[in-house]
Amino acid sequence: MSISQMVFAPVKSIERMRDKVKEYEAPDATWPLCANILDPVRCSLICQGPLQVVEVVRWFLELEEETQNKSNGISVSIIGVSGDAAGNGVAGGGDGSESSAGLDRAQSESDKNLAPSLLSVVYIKNRFALPREKIPDGYRDVKLFARFTDSVSGLSIVGEIQIHDRELHEIKLQMHKLYKVIRAKSADTIS
Repeated sequence: MSISQMVFAPVKSIERMRDKVKEYEAPDATWPLCANILDPVRCSLICQGPLQVVEVVRWFLELEEETQNKSNGISVSIIGVSGDAAGNGVAGGGDGSESSAGLDRAQSESDKNLAPSLLSVVYIKNRFALPREKIPDGYRDVKLFARFTDSVSGLSIVGEIQIHDRELHEIKLQMHKLYKVIRAKSADTIS
């Protein structure tokens, strides 16, 4: 499988993370609020069409399954995912995010020695499956929130892997300028 492009975003700034924590403040919010920040590190995988978007998601889920099988009973589950007999899945609170597994891929020697829980998908947000009213800007993509665990120290971090169709990604780049304006607290803070 050949991805058109992989783009690494800079680490989310402390200022932006503080803003996001404030967005999560509510009387019934669960502490710690910073646990809601699932994208301090992120990257985008830009695919050559919708079929490749599906293949990439399947690859990550198959990698998850292989890791679980090698862990001798220690499994890391995909949080909030359930599925039917046809392999259709829903992640989260019925928001239409879906997952499925089954992409065939060659297994390299390094895959065979993969440490358990090195990379695991913890949440999937499929904005292709959401109704129009749930996506104010209309942009569609799939986001995988994955936990990377260092096999030596045991320390973990959750990051975001955005999976885009190339044509839609080009539109997103133009939409991001408007997103910055909408998100800004004042005209002086627009970057």
